Amino acid sequence: MCGSNGTCITVCNMENLDLVGAHTGDSISIYPAQLLSEKTRKVIVDYTCKLACSFNVIGLKETNVSSVTYGLKCLWG
Repeated sequence: MCGSNGTCITVCNMENLDLVGAHTGDSISIYPAQLLSEKTRKVIVDYTCKLACSFNVIGLKETNVSSVTYGLKCLWG
């Protein structure tokens, strides 16, 4: 979510523990993400803020409840 002055926050991030499906209801998820590196987390927050501001997601309005889903290449297992 963005403020009218250009500031931005993300409220929470999550991580799917199993790769059952793309829909979060199909897998086990944890909040906040545990296995993301700090660098990856910062990139996700940066991209999400850029998206929110470009779509004018400003303030706490019911219509601004939104979710952004990213797929990251699994480097383990």
